[in-house]
Amino acid sequence: MIAIIQLIASFLVSIAIGWNILFWLVRRDRSFALPEKAALSYIIGLGAITLQMLVYSLLKIKFSVGTVLLPWLLIVSANFFIIRKTTPTGKEITKSKKNLFDNLLLAGISFQVLYAFFKAMVKPEDSFDAIGNFAFKAKMFFESGRIPFELFVNKSIDIQHGDYPLFIPLSEAWTYLFIGGWNDLLVKALFPTFFVALLVIFYFVLRRLIGARLALVSAFFLATIPHFLNYATIGYADFALAMFYSLSFLYLFLWIAYKRENKYLLLAAVLAILSIWTKNEGALLSLISISILLLFAIFERREMAGNEIRGIACFCAAVILAGALWFTFIHSVGLSNEFINKDTIKAPLVIKNLGRIPLILNDYQKHVFGPKKWNISLLVFFAGLIMYFKTAFKGYTKYITLSILFAFLGYGVFYLFTPLEIRYHLQTAGSRILLHFLPVVVFWIGYMAKEILDAEGNIHR
Repeated sequence: MIAIIQLIASFLVSIAIGWNILFWLVRRDRSFALPEKAALSYIIGLGAITLQMLVYSLLKIKFSVGTVLLPWLLIVSANFFIIRKTTPTGKEITKSKKNLFDNLLLAGISFQVLYAFFKAMVKPEDSFDAIGNFAFKAKMFFESGRIPFELFVNKSIDIQHGDYPLFIPLSEAWTYLFIGGWNDLLVKALFPTFFVALLVIFYFVLRRLIGARLALVSAFFLATIPHFLNYATIGYADFALAMFYSLSFLYLFLWIAYKRENKYLLLAAVLAILSIWTKNEGALLSLISISILLLFAIFERREMAGNEIRGIACFCAAVILAGALWFTFIHSVGLSNEFINKDTIKAPLVIKNLGRIPLILNDYQKHVFGPKKWNISLLVFFAGLIMYFKTAFKGYTKYITLSILFAFLGYGVFYLFTPLEIRYHLQTAGSRILLHFLPVVVFWIGYMAKEILDAEGNIHR
């Protein structure tokens, strides 16, 4: 019982730290609902704590609950007075009236959330990658009170995927620190909390764009996708990456289509940086976001104000700098990515591997027509893309469409570089990489539904 209380306390501390960071990103903007702020505070706070643990390790400072919280006690105290003197801005979100249909959707989402916690915590860490890539490192960090990078390059120890970003193992180590010891059961509660945070933020972002009813339907659709729910329970980094990248893109699109207030871009940049800190694939996905913003700047150049151009420049600079710092650091400690490195990025190798394209496309179609894992999400996307092609590439909708197609293309090109046997790689990673942008696919479906209903003159609120 005490361990459970300590676990909950670790979540609350993460929220408190994140809340103080979020204040400097969005100030006291009342258009951000309280649940949305709490969810953002949790994931940003946990990201800040894990980065702080990295900095401590580089400075040869052992991390503990006390050493991590000490600077935040000062920051929270200072922020308390600043927040009180800051005038609230923005229009507060009004509560929408719920009917029977809405309540049934909420009940369905609540059931999925409870099931996610049950499925995650009914047994301890047992998945291969969850143990080898993350739990083992987390225990090593917990025991040593630092990140022992010298062990990562020691080939006799053979630490699995030493180049992987450290958000997940450090989050688990932070949980161990708070509960005072290893607990492979309670630590898995981290992943359903990501599930909750993603759904909450997903709903409130969509609500601004397509109304409460369609936003709730979209959140329900996302929560009931089997593969999505499964990865919220098994301890892999893929779900956290899907959370950070998708939410980053949603706030980026909110800036494009809703209000050109740079606070949305600033928030999107922070989440994009955390996606890079979660998994190396976050760099590819963040480049997609940068590409979308650059395309937007080209298409809308005649209507853009100076502060909007500065916002795009700051987003691109911050994300590129963060990625460059991480990969430079990994290289400096003697590690390299086993898939993308100087030996694999060669034009002759890519030309040689062009024969993989039919296998890659075949794997994609298996997922598109595979409702067992994906429900009908991918099928609806491609069917909608064909049936409403003009709408999909019209107005602001084209930026969501392009981001999804760029993700399919980017991962397809990645398969041309990988030194692994292609059938094995598709079998082991094919479904995981599609998960990374699945929330954006569901977002596209909801936004397209709004566009189609508007075109037909229907009321969609």
